Formats: sequence, structure tokens, C-alpha cells
Amino acid sequence: MKVDVATKNPALESIFNDPNQVITLDANFLIPPDRQMSSVRGIPFPLFQACWLNPIFELFPNLAIHEAVCSELISRDIKTFINSKVNASPPKIIIHNDSELTEIEQVLRASIEARIYPYTRYDPHIDNRDDRGEVKTLAYIAVKGLIYFAAHDHNAIQLVEKAELLSTGLDAVQAIKMYEILFFLYVRNPSVRKDLRILYKYQYYLTKHEKAINPEWGVFIPTMESLYHSQLQTAGMMCHDQLHQFKPGFSYAAIQMDRSKLTNNYKDPPFAMSVFLGGMIGILIITTYKIPRKSLTYREYGGSMKLQLNKRREP
Repeated sequence: MKVDVATKNPALESIFNDPNQVITLDANFLIPPDRQMSSVRGIPFPLFQACWLNPIFELFPNLAIHEAVCSELISRDIKTFINSKVNASPPKIIIHNDSELTEIEQVLRASIEARIYPYTRYDPHIDNRDDRGEVKTLAYIAVKGLIYFAAHDHNAIQLVEKAELLSTGLDAVQAIKMYEILFFLYVRNPSVRKDLRILYKYQYYLTKHEKAINPEWGVFIPTMESLYHSQLQTAGMMCHDQLHQFKPGFSYAAIQMDRSKLTNNYKDPPFAMSVFLGGMIGILIITTYKIPRKSLTYREYGGSMKLQLNKRREP
């Protein structure tokens, strides 16, 4: 699959702003990848769970799967994992059941399925398992007006992104690719960055063809940071500028907070609060890392407040 680092995905922008939205997953988001290449082993479940499954369920509280996807989860490990989410109190995953659809919705779902399945390996007349989960999932979320469908399967994504051309009835659905969630996790959960690099390479930078069309990890991350700069800045999440990375020899760290909609009036509560927080963060930096006060500068630019540790020369 080609990694697009040139075009913003509105769906990714939206979940950066609000990760509490319902995101419906295709089966391949839950199954450890195994590309069945004799020279390369698949990703083991413990690693996949640690760097992928656990983080996405921690950061996205409203993940969902269709009931048809459950039948595609053959591995005992992943079945046990999903069952633990289903049986949690409250449940930590939403299950889409066709029995919940009204009669009118059932008719509409059947109509959308009829448009989708010719582009897949699924045949509703024999109800085979091939691509059944994605067809059922996409028809259900289209009927229910749910927006986000997360998948790694190229064909499933094309059904969404080429909805108008293919007349699939999925015009209101938006696809989120696995590499986009990889980037989201990189930003939001620094502890798994090393393992995310392994997962990215396995999924997108393994074959000769992939190396020719996709950016390597060291290019992918800064390019995505630049592409989604406004979302990261607004949320105060500049990836390479996180304070926990500061240590002797590290030259730069920063915190950014969006003040583009604030006035410069100290009587205005939001503005006053931003100034107060900036001062407290500055004190924290100085006391935690024993940094001379003169090494810390405060700047305002483009409506943003920035506390910056000045670049230092190595001794």
C-alpha cells in the first residue's frame, strides 16, 4: 500500500481534535500482520498488543467492530483480547449488530451491500467468509451515519475513497489508514515509538517496491509532522520537542499552546490563564532540569505562545 504524505486526511485531522468519536475497525486492524514471506517472520502477538492494540484502545474510547468481523478473528490470543474488551464493565469496544437495525435500515443496508460486494470476493448468495466482514461493516456504518472506517486493506479503502466513482453508497464514510493511526500513536504515546517503527517498516517499507514508493520511517515522521503541523500545534503536541526527551547533550525542547483566538487583554480569562500556564511551565523546566534562567525564552508568533530552551553548543 502506498503511504500518502502529501495530502491531508480530514478524518485524521478530526480525530486529532476529538479522539472520542466512534471509529469502526476492519479486521486487519486487530490481527497481527503476517505477510507470509519466507524470509521475514510475522509480527508476534505480544509485540502487536503492546505497541498497537493496547495504545489504540487507551487513546480511542469508542472503537467499534461489526459482529461479522468477530468471526474473522481466528487466533485465540486476539479472541481473548477482544472478549476482554466486550466483557469489561463498562464495555471497551462497541459491537455493531445487524439485529439492531430497523426494517427500513435493513432494506437500505441490503441495497448498499448489493452495490459493494461486486468489488469484493464476498458473495451474499453463498455468504462466504472472504471480505464478508468489510462488506457488512461498511454497509452498517453507512446506514447508521457513522463516519470513520479504519482499515489496512487497500480494496476496502478504495470502496470508500472512490465511492462516487464506483457508486458504492459510501459517500459519507471517511477512511483512516493504518499508517495514519501509527502517526497518531507516535504523537500521543512516546513510549511505543521504537516498536511503531518496526510495525511501520513491516507494513509499508519491506519490499523493493515499497521502498521505491514509500518514505522510510525517518522521513515519514517529520513529513507527517509538517503536514499536520496546525493540528499538533493546536493540541500542544510537537513531537520532536517534548520535554521528557531533554537531557544533557539534547539541544532543544519546546512547548506550544495555541492562542490564535485569544486577545492580548490580561483581564480576558483565557489569555490570563495562558500566560499563567506559560510561567508555571517555565518554572517547571528550570527547576526540573537545572537550566539557567537565561537559557529559557518566551516568544509569541502567529498567535502562538512558545517557551523555548535555547539551542546550546556541545562542550
